Amino acid sequence: RHRIHGHLARHDQNAKRGMPDWLDANVPTVTHLLRKAGYATAHFGKWHLGSGDGAPDPGAYGIDDHRTCNSNGPGYEGLQSDPYFRAKSTGLFVDETIRFIEANKDKPFFVNLWTLVPHATLHPTEEDMKPYRNLAPGAKLPYKGALQIYYGTITALDRDVGRLLARLNELGLADDTVVIFSSDNGPEDIHIRNAVHSGVGSPGPFRGRKRSLYEGGVRMPLIVRWPKHVPAGRIETESV
Repeated sequence: RHRIHGHLARHDQNAKRGMPDWLDANVPTVTHLLRKAGYATAHFGKWHLGSGDGAPDPGAYGIDDHRTCNSNGPGYEGLQSDPYFRAKSTGLFVDETIRFIEANKDKPFFVNLWTLVPHATLHPTEEDMKPYRNLAPGAKLPYKGALQIYYGTITALDRDVGRLLARLNELGLADDTVVIFSSDNGPEDIHIRNAVHSGVGSPGPFRGRKRSLYEGGVRMPLIVRWPKHVPAGRIETESV
């Protein structure tokens, strides 16, 4: 219907595929519908719904508060020159999310928190890689191990997601807040240039990886946290 059959990329790449350069801002979205229902809405982190000349600001999509990468709205331009920006980015996005939640804790709210990692390229801090030094190459080679890089990245992601969940608990909002943790595709392929050092995620028992229509490319974890409503440890295999 909207001629989007792949990811929104550079304008020249979109043109070759007969795609628009951004999602039409008049298309009904979750944020449009929830804001109309009285929710405060926000989006922090990756955008990927189109950017560049003429692209709508994220606010045009029913989003009240936003700070994003790859959009025409407020972003992190002054920070992205830091070689460890991606490694630290989840913490920045979580800080924005906590600020938004604290400001809207007395009303319904909805947040999209879209992280940059573990999408390649991965460059975790030395501190986050320390616990995995046993996975580094031997013989004093001047590079890190692929698993060391991947695990260090996941450690930082886990720490910051945990910080967000802890703040929901402290604010007394955990029982009234549904947290959904998922991904947009299966693990990266090590043959892709920016993932040669970090494309080590596993698709489990499935064939295929990212960019594949086999299950390994399109099936991924979907974790729901809603205390007192969704039993811990429950595994749902039918509806999703």
